[in-house]
Amino acid sequence: AAPLVMFVAALRAALHPSGRRVTVDVTVGDAAYDLGRLSAVADAVVVMAYDQHHGGSAPGPIAARSWVDAQLDAALARVDPDRLVVALGGYCYDWASSDAPTRSMTMPEGFALAALVGAQPQTDPASANLRWQYRDGAIDHEVWCLDAAAGADTLALLAARGLDRTALWRAGGEDPSWWATLAADGPAARTRALES
Repeated sequence: AAPLVMFVAALRAALHPSGRRVTVDVTVGDAAYDLGRLSAVADAVVVMAYDQHHGGSAPGPIAARSWVDAQLDAALARVDPDRLVVALGGYCYDWASSDAPTRSMTMPEGFALAALVGAQPQTDPASANLRWQYRDGAIDHEVWCLDAAAGADTLALLAARGLDRTALWRAGGEDPSWWATLAADGPAARTRALES
């Protein structure tokens, strides 16, 4: 972690005179990132609040509400809130019961797949992530996604902590409703944006 901190500090010193900013994307709980020290030397620390379950893991929510909540608590314990940016996901994973690799998809690809296989995506109440299953021949599939509704749920967690700096992973592949949801002012307006 120390070499990364030294690199970020040197990079910031070199780039600041020309008006450039230095941000560092991190995962909470990874020993490679000293969040407190990085917060002191970077202009912003971008916490990747996604990939709780990922292509190399068993199927499950990509960013369950309780997991994001714990990630935020851990980040806020070490990162200056004025330098904290929370990156939200906007994509899907399709896990197969076979040895096939997990497939990463954009939200439009996920919605198209659900329509193609006749699946009815539902928001999992425990995680607030979109989920569905389907069968392709003899292979069962489990799909989890971070749609605009999951994003709205996470934005509410951020607002409860006074955080409003966000980023989006996979811009261009997000749920088409995402931007109206993000622009909406408060939970009630976000609900209206999701319904339109």
